[in-house]
Amino acid sequence: SITFINIPPKTSVVVRVGQFMAIVLAFFSQTNITITLRNLLLLWYGHSSQWNKIIGEECDNSFHLWLGRVFVPNALKITQGVTILFTSFIIIVQSSDIVELLKDFTALFVISSVDDIFFIMADHGYFGIDLSEKSDKLKAITIEEEGRNIRKILQCVMYTMIFILLGLWIYVVVGQINGRYFLQIYPNC
Repeated sequence: SITFINIPPKTSVVVRVGQFMAIVLAFFSQTNITITLRNLLLLWYGHSSQWNKIIGEECDNSFHLWLGRVFVPNALKITQGVTILFTSFIIIVQSSDIVELLKDFTALFVISSVDDIFFIMADHGYFGIDLSEKSDKLKAITIEEEGRNIRKILQCVMYTMIFILLGLWIYVVVGQINGRYFLQIYPNC
């Protein structure tokens, strides 16, 4: 018999410290959530006059264009980030020794950073001059807040997400300490 999501019934203090650090690093390295949510809030339909200029359609400010070119891609990117973060959390709490944790976390970090790595390579010209010039143009785009205080919303979302992750991790650690997972494996003990 195994525990729920294959959580080890006991871990050492070293593994718990490693898990804590890995969860925090996994959250802060998941720019697919934080940066994309900021972009979505800044380019929200009806609250920003910038989104149609940024996507190169200055004459068209229709809701359908915004939905297809701003909302859907950003919503998918946020969904990808949340999925990667959730998967990272599951793999982190399944670790029973520090070497396994570091190996799995490193693999997840590389996989979740592939899009950033390819952008850096394109920016440096490894994929041709055309993509390098397009990445330069992309980096030159700035989005103004236009009087709205997006930072407070982002801070609230960030704190909520990190508290949820750490709260779930504390729940797992308490279950390991009080023997809840041991009883799941050996219910007759």
